[in-house]
Amino acid sequence: MIYLFENFCFQKTMATTTFNTVLNRMLSDRIVHNVNILRTKLLAVRDDIRLMDNITTSTVLEIMKKHKVKKGSITKMEKGDEINLIANSIGTSIDSLRYNDTKLNLYAVAPMKQTFHEDAQIKFFNDYNLYGLTLTKMPNSGPNSRAFIKQYNEDGTISVNIGVPTFQPVYKRSSSFDAKTEQGDFVAIKYQNKSGGGSQNLQRKNLHEFIELAYLYLKNRPEEITRFYVLVDGPYLGSKYIQKYRDQINDLGMTDRIFALTNQEVY
Repeated sequence: MIYLFENFCFQKTMATTTFNTVLNRMLSDRIVHNVNILRTKLLAVRDDIRLMDNITTSTVLEIMKKHKVKKGSITKMEKGDEINLIANSIGTSIDSLRYNDTKLNLYAVAPMKQTFHEDAQIKFFNDYNLYGLTLTKMPNSGPNSRAFIKQYNEDGTISVNIGVPTFQPVYKRSSSFDAKTEQGDFVAIKYQNKSGGGSQNLQRKNLHEFIELAYLYLKNRPEEITRFYVLVDGPYLGSKYIQKYRDQINDLGMTDRIFALTNQEVY
């Protein structure tokens, strides 16, 4: 098993622009993909409406749900008065809507609401073969998902194992691992575009907990070969805050078994 980590955190060239370029290109591609999905679903909605005699806004909403138009898209169209227009025009307004790219860009599912950043981080990481590792995305639930499972002992200590998180209470498990390496190591992945806010603070805290649980898992298993990684990106998280994770790992004495990585550094 070969790991390429000589001078792991020191000899680096910043490549923020490169990663952001790839991120923006993937974002643009995802937007086009989501717009085309909505365009196709609206065509099916129009065809169903044409088969009906009495059309109301409620009817339009039911047909949209039947064709699995996303709830967020429906809500935006309601606010834009599109549902009323569709009902009053007996569906004919859909024809113009389907070719109005400005409106469809507004109504389509926003990529940021999906696992877009995580997918982009893994793709960039693998394409540039950073750190000599290749990542595979893991499911966040089901029999193939994995997380740290915490056991609270009678003496007040915590034992940590790795298992399927699906049936574990939240207080007994971490968030599911996001990816794994070819060697079977586990990775937690986060992207942040902002430095403050409740959800941002919680994400940073979750990664600190991931590192702490990795330490608890490893410290009593000297023979364990599994390594753990946090992969963080974004103008704040990947450029500035990452040092706090590296400091935590260093303080725990685990610099050879736990690593904080970012796509914004090309080694």
